[in-house]
Amino acid sequence: MSDAAQMFEDAIRWLRETYDGRPFFVERDIVYTVQLQLWRLIRQHRLDWSVFNDYPMIPGPRRHLSADIAIRSDAGEVLLAAEFKFELAHHRKDLLSHKFPVIGWGDPLKDIARIRDFVTTGKAPVAYAVLIDEGRFFRVREAHAGSEWIDWDARTPDGQAVSILWARWPRVDQD
Repeated sequence: MSDAAQMFEDAIRWLRETYDGRPFFVERDIVYTVQLQLWRLIRQHRLDWSVFNDYPMIPGPRRHLSADIAIRSDAGEVLLAAEFKFELAHHRKDLLSHKFPVIGWGDPLKDIARIRDFVTTGKAPVAYAVLIDEGRFFRVREAHAGSEWIDWDARTPDGQAVSILWARWPRVDQD
């Protein structure tokens, strides 16, 4: 596993361990939290890397197809790209019920296809798609091809269980 992939997985593990310490309200809250942790780890290890949000990866209509997070070397090489989706727990009392569901079940599938494109087009050597599923609304569904469900022991501040739909390209067995 590359150093960037290890760092990303360490950041996700840290998110899991600290998840119940704060509420998240939108996908950007998750992306910001992971980006900030990656920023800290990069500095801690004194690496000549940067971490970006909404990083342009592949030219597309109207704008580039961007990665929610990209780790880039000082030489400008993308070392890792990641896509995130976030479904809030539907029973949270601090959210309006008409907001649910936030995403559709097909949205993570689009992210899985996108991370494959990032790698197969040579834009990144490794990429991830992560759906944070508070309250496990989508957890009852079978994982999309190329992904797996991981049930976290973490909870939302009001006690809702959390699972993630996790995809990595190339898959670990393809390294």
